[in-house]
Amino acid sequence: ECVKRYDALCTTLRETTSETATAHGFVRDDVFIRIQDARPRFKAWATNIAALQEGHLKSSLDFRLREAVEIRSRVLKILESLKESLNEAELIVTGVRGNKTWEVGAMSDSSFNSDFGSEFSSEESDTGSVNERLETSELDELLSAIKMANSSLMDISIVIRNTPTRDDYAKAAARYSLDSHWDISHVDAKFGSAKRSSDWLIQRLGKSITRRRQYLTYRKNHHDKLSKDWDEPPKEVVVLEEEEKAPQTLALTKATTYVEALPAPPKDGSEVGSFETETSYQQTVAGETEDHILTVPPPPAEAFEGVPFEFGHPFQCPYCWTEQNVKGRNAWKKHVFRDLRPYVCTFKECNLRMFRSRNEWFAHELQAHRREWTCATCSKLFSSKSSFKSHLVWHNPAVAGSELDALILQSEEPMDRFPASACSFCDEWEDQIMNPNQNEKRAFLNDGKDVAPYGTKTQFRRHLGRHMEQLALFALPRDNLDDVEDDS
Repeated sequence: ECVKRYDALCTTLRETTSETATAHGFVRDDVFIRIQDARPRFKAWATNIAALQEGHLKSSLDFRLREAVEIRSRVLKILESLKESLNEAELIVTGVRGNKTWEVGAMSDSSFNSDFGSEFSSEESDTGSVNERLETSELDELLSAIKMANSSLMDISIVIRNTPTRDDYAKAAARYSLDSHWDISHVDAKFGSAKRSSDWLIQRLGKSITRRRQYLTYRKNHHDKLSKDWDEPPKEVVVLEEEEKAPQTLALTKATTYVEALPAPPKDGSEVGSFETETSYQQTVAGETEDHILTVPPPPAEAFEGVPFEFGHPFQCPYCWTEQNVKGRNAWKKHVFRDLRPYVCTFKECNLRMFRSRNEWFAHELQAHRREWTCATCSKLFSSKSSFKSHLVWHNPAVAGSELDALILQSEEPMDRFPASACSFCDEWEDQIMNPNQNEKRAFLNDGKDVAPYGTKTQFRRHLGRHMEQLALFALPRDNLDDVEDDS
């Protein structure tokens, strides 16, 4: 019904002359602009959240909210109010009813204010009234209510999409089979010459790029499929279970060289952004020239079709194709990286694990892999459990069994210092750590003691994270470059 009401109002305004509009008490162009802004926003919400699909389809909004009674009730209430506002606005535009006006503040108990609030201020009016600082109108309030309804629907869709049952990466991997050969070759070309590179890690990093391409392909195809619902009536379809669907083999998306998107949480926190601190995504990576550095593309030029992008307002991400709202460029970059899940566990004993947050990924490695043991007797540091165990027995041959295990456990902690050999991506980390210019600073930080060169936890996390961010950005499709703003 809301779709029909939007279309009817747009058609009526298109056929209404400026003279007729003036006779009906409003400025045609001003009202038409506001409706043209509202309609694509509603279209984006309705198609992306599958509100136009029939309720028996698992992807439909009806099906997804079948047990979420409160959210379903809220959505229905907003849609009913939106339909009423659109209908009332059309009656005024066609002249069936007059466009009542009143002084600002004189109708504080207005149904529009109580339901959605008014965007009218004494400094600005959208209807072009001569007394714009003193008066508002019923049509102005209806247009404000329509805009507020759209905004509320967008907010609810973000809540729905954040459900922990979603795992679009898993869906994409099940539905699309992409050749990872070229992505593996790309990783090998970038990092294969490093002294400590390993074939298994190059394979894993290349496959992670392919997984991102699968995800981006799935999100784009899913959006295109839902977009057809706006113009086509829903049809009866047979929904296959996941195991009945044959994977689609697609040609590999052309890799970008451009210089420049909620799953169920595993118990260790992978793929979950619970660390909400802002990450600073720098544009320099050790060992790479400026010509080879990829950066996050700027936001899209249009939030929705025909609607300019603005920070702090809802927009449709051109990668995950969901509604988002970011306050600035750093928040936009953070969203893109959370879509791409750039961070991958770099230890062989783990499977391919992709993390959305740099902090989350490194916390996993510190807790599961990057451990060290300090001898309480001689303060010697060990990087392997077996060597530390042998050292304890050497100190005290009588210690064994549960007593030995307890001593090992008490002495274990996450790594705090990272040696020159820590990076398996490049040799530049070693060059930086071994730089003689750092000796004086290192001695100062260690009270004059002569210690082996090392990097801090923060330095190494940033260094390794930037390498993986570069690989993640390689997965972004080239065709988005024509749709973004100039970020020069």
